Amino acid sequence: MMTAATRWIPSLIVAVLAVLAIWAEFPRIAHEGGLWDFGSFVASARAAKEGLNPYGIYELTLHVELPGFESWNPNLNPPISALLFRVFDVADPHMAYRIWRWISIAFYAATVFSWPAASEGCRP
Repeated sequence: MMTAATRWIPSLIVAVLAVLAIWAEFPRIAHEGGLWDFGSFVASARAAKEGLNPYGIYELTLHVELPGFESWNPNLNPPISALLFRVFDVADPHMAYRIWRWISIAFYAATVFSWPAASEGCRP
């Protein structure tokens, strides 16, 4: 029979691993350089709003340049995503990106920290 303390050990391990993943990846997203994929999403929304091809290459579309490699990364999600991302085209794209980033972090944290409570009913 598992005691209350031993039931929390798997949850604690998952929470610690999630925090470590955030810690490792945060510097990659916390830069002030570019918009990454978010720029492609906003560009797609703008194009759809103007009746243009939402899968085209536009000013905000992500452009990747590495030694020996160069590519444009347009939005390749279903067309409905262009409509959904119109919400983020009401402000400066860089400000909207920062808002989106914090919304994403908040949802990730809420998921990680609510998982132990939600999984209690799944245990024998």
